[in-house]
Amino acid sequence: MNNLIPYIPFDSITGTAVMILLLPFLSFCMLFLVSRYLPGKGDVFATTFVAISFLLSVFVFLQVWNNNSHLSRFTWFTIISSKAVEHFTISILVDNAAAIMLVVVTFISLLVHIYSLAYMKGKRNYRRYYTYLGIFTFAMLGIVLSDNLLITFMFWEMVGFSSYLLIGFWYDKHEAVKAAKKAFLFNRIADLGFLVGLFILWAHLGTFELSHIKAIENATGLIAQPWFTVLGLGIFCGCMGKSAQFPFQVWLPDAMEGPTPVSALIHAATMVAAGVYLLAKTYLLLNPTVLVVIASIGAITAIAGAIPAMVQFDIKKVLAFSTISQLGYMMIGIGTGAWPAALFHLTTHAFFKAGLFLAAGAVIHSMHHIKEDLFEHGHYREFNAQDMRMMGGLRKRLPITFVVYLVTALSLIGLPLFSGFLSKEVILYEAWKWAQQQDNPLLFIVPLSGLATAFITAFYMARQLILVFFGEFRLGKNYKHAQEAFEHLKEVRYEMLVPLILLAILSTWIVFSFNPLGEGWFLSTLLFGHYSDIEFIVVPILLSLSGIALAWYFFIIKREQRLLQVNNLFHRILISNWYLDNFYYRFIIKSAFKVASAANFMDRKIDKVIDISGITTVVAANVVAWWDSAVVDGIVNLVVSISGRIGKFAKSLQSGKIQSYFTLTLFFVVLVLVWIFFIL
Repeated sequence: MNNLIPYIPFDSITGTAVMILLLPFLSFCMLFLVSRYLPGKGDVFATTFVAISFLLSVFVFLQVWNNNSHLSRFTWFTIISSKAVEHFTISILVDNAAAIMLVVVTFISLLVHIYSLAYMKGKRNYRRYYTYLGIFTFAMLGIVLSDNLLITFMFWEMVGFSSYLLIGFWYDKHEAVKAAKKAFLFNRIADLGFLVGLFILWAHLGTFELSHIKAIENATGLIAQPWFTVLGLGIFCGCMGKSAQFPFQVWLPDAMEGPTPVSALIHAATMVAAGVYLLAKTYLLLNPTVLVVIASIGAITAIAGAIPAMVQFDIKKVLAFSTISQLGYMMIGIGTGAWPAALFHLTTHAFFKAGLFLAAGAVIHSMHHIKEDLFEHGHYREFNAQDMRMMGGLRKRLPITFVVYLVTALSLIGLPLFSGFLSKEVILYEAWKWAQQQDNPLLFIVPLSGLATAFITAFYMARQLILVFFGEFRLGKNYKHAQEAFEHLKEVRYEMLVPLILLAILSTWIVFSFNPLGEGWFLSTLLFGHYSDIEFIVVPILLSLSGIALAWYFFIIKREQRLLQVNNLFHRILISNWYLDNFYYRFIIKSAFKVASAANFMDRKIDKVIDISGITTVVAANVVAWWDSAVVDGIVNLVVSISGRIGKFAKSLQSGKIQSYFTLTLFFVVLVLVWIFFIL
């Protein structure tokens, strides 16, 4: 078979896209080699490269959006055998989806770079930080641009490795190292499914080129074949790991052990978004059976991620569980056929979730300032700077941060006038229409799960806003020196505020649509239908308002302090993420340890058997050697000796003298006569 796919040269757009891809990689290489010699350990250098990458992304977006896509391809290497000539290619596709993702990834990465100039300055291992950011951004851009699934898988693994470095950045903390290993292992396990999907794809089609595969599928209708179901489930399995879908979501809350800007980068538009983006790219390869599985898993993930967020007290963990839940929404969009809405929600989520994480970072930064102020004045009060029970009233000292948090939280909740409303509502609407078209009434669980999640999301985000920014400063109430430090607290530096303000603006409706209730330029360009059922749209709005009202009632009107100290069974189940870690430990990890222990026992027993066998073999060999030398060689030597003597004797008889022959003959005649006459 010769699977040669035509070479397509680079044009100006794909050439620019390659530059966008390579700039973060160049930043990584330079910082890896010479960062110690650069001013600021290379922080401004890395930020500049990402800024250029972002500007080029904007240029590509303006050229591509709502226009023709651009594809370039060339042969990477060729394998020649007696049966076939196999060509492996590298291809770059810049279409609408890739164009918007280029802007989102580079923009969020740029804001994280700028924000980190103040947040991470002076932290240990600062030189490594921007190096890791560079390789992470490069890997994510590779996933966005690659049109070849084999190359995509390589960048996919690179994202996993670089996230391992960033999550475990504080490598001297046991929790950070454990979280990094956990994220790495869970993603590797899920990636096995992706790898199996690639094997199936190559076995049946002999190519990894998505554009070529889609052309083949359109021409032949291969999606109806059973192996396409296994292929789709394999790809989805890989996406479940990256996008933290049930039951692989356990690594994401623990990933909060990394620096807060890293959390914003991972949760906003890069690692966790990779799975959603890949499914949108490969949507044509997903048959109805796979789509139902995706929608069902998304529904479970949305509700399973939202409920634990209601009881978390770590400000970052609330947002981490929120990310899990929102990724479930995106999977619902993919599974119900509304993949443009899923991409839209991925985009809006990137901005408001990055804003929330960076605003949370500003809050944590301020709480650390209070701790440092206490230490400077000799008051050694240890407390968790991320615990919302230690906060309260911070809107008075951090007014800009509060406004940003409020805007981005309302966008996450999905209220009108905010970007989250535009994307979340269309997913819910399309999910409801999809369920109506299915033969199985149980599939109504998908949209109903999304509606329930809307209520829960509003509750836990309102709860977080109240605990952090409203009421009185609870740490100061219990410790007067902390109240004094609180009174001297100031807003964070401008390097942190500028990204926050930009993200708050991008979390409003005006960026994506002039109509706060319409789909706007994004969905209309992706040729997605307008959702016009106002009665349905009202339902999630009312649910969201009800969730906010319930949180306000409990934490402002009733001032239920006991809700801050709950420790019942249900609370413990939720705080521990449904005991999934315990389940994995008891039924998988412990089982694996038992198998390993049994294998070790067998290995040790086998070693003893081998030792005994070796000793027995040596003894037997010695016995055989003795038998061989003493008996076998002895008999052979005896026969040889006797034969030699007989030969010598016979030789002695052959003297050549007639007298001797006559004497011997006479002797034997006498012997014969004696034998005959006297013995017989």
